[in-house]
Amino acid sequence: MPIIRLSSYSILSDPLPGGGYALMNGLTGAIDLVSDEIACAISDFDRAPTFPPEAVSLFLNRGHFTFLTQEEEIERVSTLAALLHEEQKSRPVFMIVPSFDCNYRCVYCFERPLQKGLVKLQSEVSYHNQNVVMTSSNVEAVYRSIREIKKLAGDDRETGQILLYGGEPLNADNKEIVFEIVRRGAREGFEFAAVSNGHDWDHFLPLFGEGGLRQAQVSIDGPRAVHDRRRIHREGESSFEKIIANLHAVLLRGGVTVQIRFHADPSTIDLFDELLDIIDHEGWLDNRSVVVYANTVYAKDKAGRVSARIENGDLMARMKSSASRYKNVFVCAPALNARMQILPSLTDCAPYRLKSTYCAANYGNYIFAPDGFMYACWEAVGECGNRIGSYLGEDGPLFDERVIDRWFNRHAGLIGECLKCPHALVCGGGCAQYAEYNDGTLYKPFCDDFDRIFRRALADNVEEFLRAQESGRHESVERAELCYK
Repeated sequence: MPIIRLSSYSILSDPLPGGGYALMNGLTGAIDLVSDEIACAISDFDRAPTFPPEAVSLFLNRGHFTFLTQEEEIERVSTLAALLHEEQKSRPVFMIVPSFDCNYRCVYCFERPLQKGLVKLQSEVSYHNQNVVMTSSNVEAVYRSIREIKKLAGDDRETGQILLYGGEPLNADNKEIVFEIVRRGAREGFEFAAVSNGHDWDHFLPLFGEGGLRQAQVSIDGPRAVHDRRRIHREGESSFEKIIANLHAVLLRGGVTVQIRFHADPSTIDLFDELLDIIDHEGWLDNRSVVVYANTVYAKDKAGRVSARIENGDLMARMKSSASRYKNVFVCAPALNARMQILPSLTDCAPYRLKSTYCAANYGNYIFAPDGFMYACWEAVGECGNRIGSYLGEDGPLFDERVIDRWFNRHAGLIGECLKCPHALVCGGGCAQYAEYNDGTLYKPFCDDFDRIFRRALADNVEEFLRAQESGRHESVERAELCYK
């Protein structure tokens, strides 16, 4: 007779402040509320605790309990991961890099080695070779390639979003080509987002709003004195003052969601409350058009291994009380991304939407750069070994199948450590590029404190949902997609 066992993919949240726990299954996506007593029994399942018959029936139906062996569950995760991956491949993602260069010299920027080479004659990507900034020929080829890629993927969506990235995508020096990119894309049904330093937004105001830039991420690293030391304009003027003024101008136009990102490391973590005071003074706290979040800074050691300066779980612990006071303030990007999946599941009474990859770099992210090449990961832009193809040829895009296979075929079902992890189809294996930095291959996990983050986020969002129900509020909680992982 088959033996009932606790699913290897059941995830018990942190305790809910009002009592009880959330129990989620990472294979079915089911989320349920359980009492302290049931949670204690689940945590001690190997000692064969007694469960009420109705709980056993419910948990079997929801996937928390199973008759499958661990090996059979692993096989099911492997199969589901492959199916999810194929589904994701039909929805390619597009990014455009108008320029490799930047008007800032931020102290933690991972692109500085590339940008230092732009002025060197021997660099493959350089001003000497005239492949630092896009031209109209690039733009024409980009949209021709996008149409071809969508056709090959079977993507029949009439609309979509293109993310502008850099360097600095909204640099006034490149104003004409950026206007051409956005207006051409708008005619083809695209809207845009940008990861930008915010310094020159006043030159691009007509592009913000419906039919143009609908989302923009900008970083503010604390009060002016601290921010200006970390996010340095190359001509020496205060970056803080320009960003604040430009944020007001963009928000005044309407139709735009702005994400304000605070980079937290040991030297700045205690400044988050001071930054919130500044944002409050500007009138942006609890503003439906503004999302504020902190995130850790990642750094490489001498061996090239990458790690967080502060673990995201520690950020959650230290900043939770500050963030919880406001509807639009969040502690870290992973927690916010988890929220964007958990809350719709609760409000729509639907299973959590599972995935097999961490981000689009592992199923179909096409980054078009000024050098005429395409890349899958923004960490790898400009690196010759990570070019997934070229796009300037008259016959359309040409792909390097070896590099395509390496990047676009990675998913949690192919990573041994992930297959045994309850978060396999929730996390998706973590950042592939960081995994390669640390282990020499994309096909290793980069866990990045995910277990602690997700258990806390699961508890926080279930508790928020329960409070909304008790107070009679039935509207969905604010949803905002991050344009940065």
